Amino acid sequence: MFEPLIIENITSLDRTTLALQIVTSIIVIIAGIIIDRFFIKKSIDKFGERTELDIHHLKPLKRVASIALSILVFFIVLGIFGLQDFLLGAFAAAGFTGIVIGLAVRDVVSDLLTGALLYIYQP
Repeated sequence: MFEPLIIENITSLDRTTLALQIVTSIIVIIAGIIIDRFFIKKSIDKFGERTELDIHHLKPLKRVASIALSILVFFIVLGIFGLQDFLLGAFAAAGFTGIVIGLAVRDVVSDLLTGALLYIYQP
C-alpha cells in the first residue's frame, strides 16, 4: 500500500510538493502549540478563577485539552501528507473503540463525576 520513499525517483515537482507539505505541517504544528498555550490554557485558568477551583482540579483539565488538541493536529498533519486511507481507518477504529470503552466504563465514570461534583460543591 505504501511505497518506500526513494530520493532518486523524486522529480522536482514532487520535491516542491513535499516541501510545501512539510512547511504547511510545520505551520499547523506551530499554530497548535500557540492555540494550546495562549488560548486553551488561559481560558481554563480564567474558568478556574471564576469558579474558584483549586489548581489540582484545573491541571487534569488542561492536560486533557492539550492531548485532544495534539491528536487533532496529528490527524491534520497526516491529512496534509495525503494519508486519507489511514485517517479513515484510524477514525473508524477510534470511534468504535470510544463506543466500546464508553459503554464499559459508563457506571464508573458516573460515580467518579458524582464524587467530583460533591467534592467541589460540598453540600
